[in-house]
Amino acid sequence: MATKTEIQQILSKLNSIEQRISKIETAQAQTATTASSIDSSGDVAAVLTKMGELEKKLIGLENLILNNNNKDEEDPAHAMERQRSLVLIGVPENAEITATAKNKADRQLVEKLFDRLGVETEAIVYRLGKIPTPSGGPRLVKCVLPASTLQRFALRQWKFKRSEIRSMPNFNRLIIRPSLTRAQLEMEKEQREMNKKLKEAQMNPQVSIQRKYNFRKANYSHINQILANTDWIIFFYDCPDVESSYNKFIYFLHTIIESLVPLIKQTDSIKNLPVHIQRLYQYRKNLWKAITKEHIRKKFLETSKKFELEISKFIRNRENKKLFNIKTKFDYVSSFIKSKNSKIPSLIGQNNQFIFSNQIKSDILADQFSSVFSDQNISSQFLSFSHQYPTTKIDSIFIDPQIVFNTMAKLDNSNNSSPDGIPNIFYNKCRDTLVIPLTHIFSLSILSSKIPTIWKKAIINPIPKKSNPKYPIDFRPISLLCSSSKILEKIIANELQSFIEANNILPNCQHGFRKSHSVSTQLLEVMDDFTYSLENKCLIDVIYFDLAKAFDTVPHSLLISKLNNIGIQG
Repeated sequence: MATKTEIQQILSKLNSIEQRISKIETAQAQTATTASSIDSSGDVAAVLTKMGELEKKLIGLENLILNNNNKDEEDPAHAMERQRSLVLIGVPENAEITATAKNKADRQLVEKLFDRLGVETEAIVYRLGKIPTPSGGPRLVKCVLPASTLQRFALRQWKFKRSEIRSMPNFNRLIIRPSLTRAQLEMEKEQREMNKKLKEAQMNPQVSIQRKYNFRKANYSHINQILANTDWIIFFYDCPDVESSYNKFIYFLHTIIESLVPLIKQTDSIKNLPVHIQRLYQYRKNLWKAITKEHIRKKFLETSKKFELEISKFIRNRENKKLFNIKTKFDYVSSFIKSKNSKIPSLIGQNNQFIFSNQIKSDILADQFSSVFSDQNISSQFLSFSHQYPTTKIDSIFIDPQIVFNTMAKLDNSNNSSPDGIPNIFYNKCRDTLVIPLTHIFSLSILSSKIPTIWKKAIINPIPKKSNPKYPIDFRPISLLCSSSKILEKIIANELQSFIEANNILPNCQHGFRKSHSVSTQLLEVMDDFTYSLENKCLIDVIYFDLAKAFDTVPHSLLISKLNNIGIQG
């Protein structure tokens, strides 16, 4: 079968041949008008013979194109049959001898399968292909159902019951798929190859974090074009749960990133200096090669002193230039205040031993951070709730694609670190094309009450509590989560906040974690109480509470019971 590209090439050749024939016909007409003055009957006969040969070739090419077009266009009857057909892969060949007996045995197997799937109908059952198959395995079994709704119902049931059915005899390697066209089969083959690579790599996105990609200079137009041309229904077809769906989704994004996102190049800092300082640096570098000679050593010391002087002068001029410019002054100062150096200094461990190894420091900090978490379970019988909350409940959240899109649009364009290697800027720039797959994954997570395993992982960044930290207890952990999980968290948080505000669950005196409330509003209210008390000559007593490790030590069972009491269930 000729491809579309080959057919276009043939059509272009036909056009050029037709143009040449029209020129020949014009020349023939002109020759006929001047036949009285020029004797060219022999030339005209030769031209006519060649024209006849070209016409035969044209007819052959037109027939070839028609045949190819007919092959590409599927018969409507076949298309309708395909929409109500299933293909069973991995059903073993039976040991019957005659063809009718073999078909009867296959129909009995299909009946058992349909009983387990809950499909209340009979189907036309037959094997595809001949024995032996090229792969050496059993032939495919095709089942033609009376209606396309039955096909869709069977496929939905197969997603939920595949594990149960595969435990039955003869069905341990069963795969059910719809009847597909040749193009769809090619696409499915590509997806299988991708899944094979995914298994071999065991889906470890942390490995890709070692590569530092420059997402700000990515080719997002090409990336969005690839994502827009992806059929997400077929893409997630063989993913039964949220874990496999997210793993396949992330692996697909990483294959695109490797091709269309450049790596961050490590530039030499000396290249950012003026040319005369670069030349001085190179001269000193050349002198170092012969430093053993006395006169060279003297020149090297003089050059080094001059080099340091020029560097100091350059930095001083640059600082003055930026500090006297109102546009660059604050950014330049904040670059020193907010140091990006995340190196952990040497720590003092148990027995007052100094720790210098990065690996040991990481282990000690991990032990310190995990030690403060509380896993105690408090029985609900010891919990008492005096406040009566409204009877309104919220037990599920509908994931609207428009809400997902709006949340992605509000992400900052930061190239942040993430356990799965996909930063905020990637989701922000590709929000038009990634809103559908993310909505599918979020909905699957909400319906199944499960989240991908990698969402439970985080990159822990130790932040010093004081200016000169020495002990592991002097650090607090900051968790860098997956950007996709933070999108879902924001959607859920907004829904819960709307529910809480609508039902007046929080007291009016609470100012934390609420919209239109802050430290400023709290101080205004407190100052109002203070001034009122002072005017009325009342005493003022203030009690401050600061719970150590409050967030980390909250018992989960207590938190779940309280949420359930105020109506947040599910």
